Amino acid sequence: MPWFLRQSFVSDAHWIAELRADVLEADLRRLGRYGPNRVRRRFCDAFDPDCTQVIVIDDDDAGSITVRETAISKWIEHFNSAWPPTLRSRAAQAEPWICVSGRGGEQ
Repeated sequence: MPWFLRQSFVSDAHWIAELRADVLEADLRRLGRYGPNRVRRRFCDAFDPDCTQVIVIDDDDAGSITVRETAISKWIEHFNSAWPPTLRSRAAQAEPWICVSGRGGEQ
């Protein structure tokens, strides 16, 4: 199943915030830190489409990865995905990480 990364747009913020809330809900509830509006607001307040790429699988937006950079460092700030069941292996989910790290290419 082919995938690629595309640059995000301001209009992507809402659905990415929803995905992030879904992905984090169980862990945040377990920690007693889940607030349905808070998790979305925190993402939207920091969202920068220039730093975010959307993971596209079979022409569907399936996740995002946000990479922040300074002159001396690079870090992944957010990585949220809704992988199809056929791609839920660790190897498949690692591919976007490898791609943004500069150690590999898109599939």
